[in-house]
Amino acid sequence: MANEDRQTKIRSKTVKSSIKYAAIILLVLAFISLPAAASVSFAASTPQIITRGETFSLTGTIPGHGPVAIWIIGRGYIDSHVVIPDEKGRFIYKLSARETQQLPVGQCAFVIQEPGANGLLDIEYQKKANGNITLLYKGKTFSDIGPLDNIRATVVPVISSLSSAERPHADDNFTANYLLVEDPMVYFDQVTSPGENRLLGQISGNSVVFTGTTNLGTHVTLRASIHEAATDAVITAKRIPVTAGSELNHWSYTLESPGLPAGDYRLTISPEDPPATGLRSAAFSVTKNAVVSSTPEGTPALPRSPQWFDPTIPLFVVVGLLIVLGLLVFATWQK
Repeated sequence: MANEDRQTKIRSKTVKSSIKYAAIILLVLAFISLPAAASVSFAASTPQIITRGETFSLTGTIPGHGPVAIWIIGRGYIDSHVVIPDEKGRFIYKLSARETQQLPVGQCAFVIQEPGANGLLDIEYQKKANGNITLLYKGKTFSDIGPLDNIRATVVPVISSLSSAERPHADDNFTANYLLVEDPMVYFDQVTSPGENRLLGQISGNSVVFTGTTNLGTHVTLRASIHEAATDAVITAKRIPVTAGSELNHWSYTLESPGLPAGDYRLTISPEDPPATGLRSAAFSVTKNAVVSSTPEGTPALPRSPQWFDPTIPLFVVVGLLIVLGLLVFATWQK
């Protein structure tokens, strides 16, 4: 009897262990079976910024096989392109300078659509005759976005429609990556105050140094020119490179000493090709390297008032005190 009880306890412990390990295995298998999102990277003008008129590329890898759709969704804009990954799941998608010029300024979502178990892209969009945008599952409408104008500055509602759990039986996976689209721009560092288009003054005889940032890529060469403010005549011009930065890229302009003569000038920075894109200029002044007098030039200095203090006065005071002290001593001695 005791032996039977012991065997029963052993069997019970074995069953519990088996259930425990089975649960762990099922949990691991569940994680393994979850679809993995595509990994992507971007080659843009600056990190996380696409500058209109410059090339852009997106590269990525998907864990499975089959076609991949790249959706671009922005303010009043939607488009998609299908690319075929290689045997290792790697794919690349490029936008030419002319294509990025058509992108809307502001936030844009680059959505990667991966096929589900059937290896097919089941969801697509359609632009109807009335201009409305609808989302289709195997050719049938499941969401009506409405006119393109309904896609506002934020594209989150459209992304939600794509990846909604209410999609009818679709198992496509969507991964959204957000980037900012901007027009080409050049910024100055040495402004007199934020928002003003005037640079800090320079001293004649010294080097002239100005720096700034830009959303243009490092492949761009900038042209810096200094103009005389009154006539707009070009005093000097040179080519300067764009160097990589963490958020925006950088540029630097130096005119070695003796710099510029005193006067009013304007510094213009623009891409060398095409020269009209991203044009930016700011005014600055150059002053003489001299100590500025508190009296305006040409105004006679006021005469100095006579001194009320005579440096010989302390000498007479000391001599007088010595005479008085001597008389006191002499009077005391006579007594």
